[in-house]
Amino acid sequence: MAEEDWSQFHACLNQHKAAAEQAEPSLHEGARLVVDVLCLHEATALGNALLKSPERQDLVREKGFGGAFNSFLQVMRREATAALFESRKKRLGL
Repeated sequence: MAEEDWSQFHACLNQHKAAAEQAEPSLHEGARLVVDVLCLHEATALGNALLKSPERQDLVREKGFGGAFNSFLQVMRREATAALFESRKKRLGL
């Protein structure tokens, strides 16, 4: 599948999560900043790889390219939200 693309996305996320936390106090807005701006190239590459993935073709047929791509972006935003939460939890000693 898109394992290399996931790795590149996670590397970018890890690189920018501290900046996203400082720029956006909301976890969800911080995740949106990471996916839609700071890691735009990596998120786009991952989304395109997922669109081409044989495992995702039913979703692509059902939702079309745009709908499927938006679904993939939602998954990336959830991943980013979880990473920001874990980072904040660790920073606060919770």
